[in-house]
Amino acid sequence: MDQRHLNQEMLDLGVQRYRRNRSNTKGSLSQAGRRIMRDGVEPVVLGVVDVIPKITKIKNKTQWQRCLCDVNDFRPIALIAVKATLDVLDEPRSYASVCFRLGRAVEDQLLCDYLIKNHDFGSRLVKRMQDLSSRGPSTQSAYLHKTARSEDMEWSDWTRRDRISCGSMLLEIVHDRTGLIKFTDKAQRQRRHYKPMRMVEISDVTREWINEYDTYRELLLPFWLPMVESPEPWQKVFGGGYGLTKDQGLPVLPFIRCSDRNVLRMAPEMPQVYNAVNLIQETPYAINNRVLDVLEWAWDSDLQIGLPPRNDIPLPEWPGDHMTVEEQRNWRDDKRELGKFNLSLGSQRILISKILMLSRKFRNERLFMPSSCDFRGRVYQVPSYLNYQGPDHCRGLLQFHRGNPIKNDDDLRWLGIHGANCFGYDKQPFEDRLKWADGFTRDAIKIANDPKSNREWADADEPWQALAWCFEWAEYHTKRSKNFRTFLPCAMDATNSGLQLLSLLSRDEEGCFATNVAPTETPMDIYRMVSEHTLGMLKRDAQAGRDYSRLWIEFGIDRKMSKRPVMCYSYGLTPYSNRDYVADWYDTTRRDRGIDCVFGRSHMYPAIKYLGDLLWESIETLLTKPKQVMDWFQDVSRLMTQQDLPLTWISPSGFRVSQDYRKQVSRRVSTWLNGSLTSVRFKDATDDLDPRKQSNGVAPNVVHSLDAAGLVLTVNEAHRRGLYDFAMIHDSFATHSNNCETLASSLRDSFAEMFSKDILADLADAWQNESCEELPSLPDYGTFDVNTLRESKYFFS
Repeated sequence: MDQRHLNQEMLDLGVQRYRRNRSNTKGSLSQAGRRIMRDGVEPVVLGVVDVIPKITKIKNKTQWQRCLCDVNDFRPIALIAVKATLDVLDEPRSYASVCFRLGRAVEDQLLCDYLIKNHDFGSRLVKRMQDLSSRGPSTQSAYLHKTARSEDMEWSDWTRRDRISCGSMLLEIVHDRTGLIKFTDKAQRQRRHYKPMRMVEISDVTREWINEYDTYRELLLPFWLPMVESPEPWQKVFGGGYGLTKDQGLPVLPFIRCSDRNVLRMAPEMPQVYNAVNLIQETPYAINNRVLDVLEWAWDSDLQIGLPPRNDIPLPEWPGDHMTVEEQRNWRDDKRELGKFNLSLGSQRILISKILMLSRKFRNERLFMPSSCDFRGRVYQVPSYLNYQGPDHCRGLLQFHRGNPIKNDDDLRWLGIHGANCFGYDKQPFEDRLKWADGFTRDAIKIANDPKSNREWADADEPWQALAWCFEWAEYHTKRSKNFRTFLPCAMDATNSGLQLLSLLSRDEEGCFATNVAPTETPMDIYRMVSEHTLGMLKRDAQAGRDYSRLWIEFGIDRKMSKRPVMCYSYGLTPYSNRDYVADWYDTTRRDRGIDCVFGRSHMYPAIKYLGDLLWESIETLLTKPKQVMDWFQDVSRLMTQQDLPLTWISPSGFRVSQDYRKQVSRRVSTWLNGSLTSVRFKDATDDLDPRKQSNGVAPNVVHSLDAAGLVLTVNEAHRRGLYDFAMIHDSFATHSNNCETLASSLRDSFAEMFSKDILADLADAWQNESCEELPSLPDYGTFDVNTLRESKYFFS
């Protein structure tokens, strides 16, 4: 496979994807159409405003003229007019048909507004109309008008002439004010004569602009693939990775992925960051063919081993009119939930199909993953879909291209630990994990010989990485050869990276102990600690007779309930998103167990809110000092924003981070089009900082910049100690089994060295130098000794 041909293929695939999406999208919904709507609504509004005084002078107004005179906000009508004209982008349509559709859409908009404003059931009626979206706009409009007539409302339907007249007026305004369309005459045969028919088409200027826009955009969005040659090393913010120039067709990727060009201009010299990213992207990978064969078989057989079902779940059928109102509401809720779930399955199926397609394409090839950073310094692999930072099946499919020899039990140790981690024993002491791996050897050999019949691997926490481990573990124990070489990336994961970093910042003894920063004989589990604390509060409330407490205890509280909220706490979790995560856990657990709602539909929200509030209280009780650090970050951000000062800082790796969220002026136009509420929001950046975004973003961004710096320092230190293959994911570091001890010691030494300095004080000094006002005082520190981190076995495990 030649890299130059691969570059052209990336460009061609990107163009094909863009054109396919464009052909399947109405003109008003295309990227070019949205850009036109942004500027086209206001001129049409001004045109309608100019016409209204003339209409008001008419003595005998028609129905559409009377309705239009009562309108206060003409933006929705202008938006309808622009959208209707843009939908003739693909083919010309007759003037009468466009006017009729436009007039009917305006009538439906005004009728919906009338119903919602003047009748208590108006909102419910419009909601029911939305449920008919699959039957098309004509059915929805007919339902709306039929129901309005049956309720004896003071509304008169527009005649066909009314609709065409209203549509004609708006179409002429669009033509005169925007120049988007043109009118042409087409000869139409009627019996023995030809009669000219007026047609509506996109104007030549508009079509030329759209073609130029699409041509430009389709070349900016290539389908980024892995490389078969070593990527170009990064030395500046441009020129590394794919190492492409505009002459070769593909766009040049910057080292820092961001929309603000000032970030690139202000980037300092950062040799440590460039060197670490170069080492990561120079690591060669290969497809694990044995895992690929099993994955294809599982996908074709619809086994759902960490894979979505190939077919949608059937929606519940209407059981009959004998149901009560409550039962009908439950049936609609079930149908809506399953519909959303089926919709999410579609994107998952596409993801699997593309991963399999790329795996087949690169079978037996040496792969490289060009990498770059986000604005906080976090390292990301650029290729789409197939990369090591993807889901479990991606990591199971990828192995190192270079193999390392296993010479003794020490070299084998982390291979056994990695297998136990994949099967869900990652909270056990290392000795217990190794015992489990040794005891599983016979099963691993059976699985390796026939993974389709022996499916114990399918029940693992990470089944596809577990299968790859079974192949590797079985091969070693079957051959017992001194020439055996391992190709499997063996990963060590942080307990909770965000809380670990916040605990280190504040020298919090309790936080460091709970997150395995402090040395312990057995690994600590912060998620289980929070779950048990919440369960204790539930038992207390159950004794007091509190609603829902006993039902939650019977349902069962496990560590999965608290895992996602605790994991996201240091990244800006709010009480509202916390409740959403609890609801997701409840729905998933209930669906896996095959049980119905245990609280009753009408009580589900208060029950979720109750448990979510208890969980939030548990998190803040157990994580006091991390909360104080995050509160200090937010207080500083508010003070700096008041002075119109963005937040910038240099991370320990030398990466410059700039948090500069600006306010956006939002102009929203809402219309009822085709029976559904369509909102177009126009956003324009201003010169003012956004206080809310600045405050909410500072703690997560500082934490992300620190974990990125830790990764960079670790890679560089490990390379100095002889390592050369790195499979890195923000808070999960992997290399060959025989090199894991070196990586582990490099990691601990790098983080201990990084936090030996008072990072909080350094940040405060840097921000104080920019601020004209006194910053809030630093939170109280704990007494944790950072150097003891070097002896923590389970810091990353």
